[in-house]
Amino acid sequence: MEIQEAIIHRLIKEARQTGDADVDYRQDRLPINDVLIKLAQEVIKVYHRNANGYGTFHEDENLYRFPKLASEYLTGECDFVDFSKTTADLITNQMKSSTFASGGYLLIIRLTIGERDLLIAALLKLKPGTAIEEDTKNLIESLGLDVDHLHEAARIDINKWQEDSHPYLSFVKKSSGNSDVTLYFRNALGCSDYTDSKHHTQQVMQAIDDYMENQDWDKDKKIHIRQKVHEYFKLKTENKEPANLTSVSSIIDDQNPDNFKNHVQDGEYGVNETFEPHPKTYRRYHRIAGKLGNISLSFNVSDVTDGKINYDEESGNIIISGGTESKIVQDIREYQNDDPD
Repeated sequence: MEIQEAIIHRLIKEARQTGDADVDYRQDRLPINDVLIKLAQEVIKVYHRNANGYGTFHEDENLYRFPKLASEYLTGECDFVDFSKTTADLITNQMKSSTFASGGYLLIIRLTIGERDLLIAALLKLKPGTAIEEDTKNLIESLGLDVDHLHEAARIDINKWQEDSHPYLSFVKKSSGNSDVTLYFRNALGCSDYTDSKHHTQQVMQAIDDYMENQDWDKDKKIHIRQKVHEYFKLKTENKEPANLTSVSSIIDDQNPDNFKNHVQDGEYGVNETFEPHPKTYRRYHRIAGKLGNISLSFNVSDVTDGKINYDEESGNIIISGGTESKIVQDIREYQNDDPD
């Protein structure tokens, strides 16, 4: 991780009040030192676990000014400090009409991780704590940034944005009852949910296969889990309801119901907490099973769509391709060539 530049501003607003909010600006960049590096590492770690939404920028630049502002910053038309101040203004203006919004410290940081160029905006709250005076050994009250409870944050993958590769935004969404209490923050930054059903379903299925690859599970259990996921997606489609990543996680590993969800978030598969299942995609997990005389067959739909299993209309035969080195093929060859005499 390499920090390019960072700044922090104080946003002032009382919770459960509307109409009044202000900004106390910092006038220059934060020094890049061990304190900032440690804070950035903590923010990134917590963000990975809390990010539960993915999206793109709204297209209406008149209504949502942040995307144009960020573009001007990246092209050098706007200085980082000025960019950060205007961003603080946009968030503060949205705060005024949000009952649940409260003040905090807006950290804006640009950094690179590997080859990824990232821009993060996170609103950090203060938490009370206890410190000690080294000379007197007296205990004193202190305030620190509460990174663990990160409820308002967003991240732009600059490379993906410039390549128009979706989704290039991720963000933290938090609800209280039926209210999305962090919507104001995403509106200020022009964040729009990425709702491509096929993308989310493909990514979840890829994440499932990757997760099970690292588990010490036998083939039958993996087949059973894929079938259960298919049944869940099908039920949601029939009921016209969105699928829920938390529910999928419980289906996959009911003994450790958070593990798969953490795997998705840590691996940054780009899956929203809720999404519409894509039938043509998830049916690849469906099993086709039945008998032809005394012969039992069972295989995934994906074996058909991938061309491994075909039905020949002319001959009426089911043709299985591939697997020439498998044990069953070796056994068939052995008995095919067996001379009864």
